[in-house]
Formats: sequence, structure tokens, C-alpha cells
Amino acid sequence: MINFKRYGKCCLSLFLAVSMILMPSVQTFAEEETAAATTDSTQTEGEDRETQRQKCYAIAPDSNSVENWPQGPATYADSAIVMDMNSGGAVLYSKQIEKKHYPASITKLLTTLVALDNAELTDTVEFSQDSISFLEYGDAHIGMTPGGEQISMEDALYAVLLASANEVSYAVAESVGKKMVGL
Repeated sequence: MINFKRYGKCCLSLFLAVSMILMPSVQTFAEEETAAATTDSTQTEGEDRETQRQKCYAIAPDSNSVENWPQGPATYADSAIVMDMNSGGAVLYSKQIEKKHYPASITKLLTTLVALDNAELTDTVEFSQDSISFLEYGDAHIGMTPGGEQISMEDALYAVLLASANEVSYAVAESVGKKMVGL
């Protein structure tokens, strides 16, 4: 018999690992989109994208400077790391690993993983004023309202993972946190 909760956790963990590897390229793309929107009107968006792409590819991986180590591939990401966790975290490939990136939706994946570990899919998620009031213009959301609106944990996790809904992620974290401390 298949243990669907364990299978879901394994799939989520795999998705999280792949997302963390790809995150720098996604963030670079988002930064590129923002930069393209604000560039001088004399430069076309296509030229700006190509310039940014070439700049990223031109950054040599740090691991290429290690003596007797294979040369790593050029990547579109402006920073990246590949580690061998079985050896205690040996770095196999690195490119500007000291550069800071914000976690963005990786936080939503971790919130989902914690919820799957500590709540049931049938639990109720209620939306507080706090879960809505932090939203800013342009944030991903699905229009939930505070003051008693409720959905199941299963529906909430779908909203977090499929719609990247910030207010739902906040409400899930709030709900699971209360459950974990016994409130």
C-alpha cells in the first residue's frame, strides 16, 4: 500500500531541491525583467536581455580556479552551487556563492513541507487580519479576506503551491504554528 503522505513529502522535497538549484536563474530573470522595464527607450528589450544573458555567461565559475578540478559549465544564473551531500557537503561547482539572494517562493515550499509534517489536510485554515494586511501592491494573492473566512488545509496548500498566494501561505504558517504550540 502506498503511503501518500510520505510520497507527497518525497515529491515536495525533490521539487524543493530542484527549485533551490534553479532559484538564482529565476531571480536573475526577474531582475532582468525589472531592468528591461526601466531601460532607456532607445535600447530594445531584446538587446537588453541578450546583454544581460551574455554578462551572466561571462562570469566564470569559482570552482574553475581549483587546480586539477574539471571546468564547470557556463550558466545563465549569476550565482550557483552544486554540493555532494553524501560527502558532508563538498562543493562540486560554485559561481559567486557569496552573493545574497532572497528566498522568494522557496519560503512557500518550506511552509508547505512544515504543514504536511504537522497538520492534516482536513484541518481548517482561518484568515486573520495579519495574514492579509501585510500584502503590498503586486504581491501574488487569491483575494482572501480576514475575519472568519476559512478553507481546508488541502485547498490552502493548493493555493500556496499553484497560485503562489502570499496571504494563504501566511495563514497556513499561522494555523500550523498555533497547532504546534497547542493554541
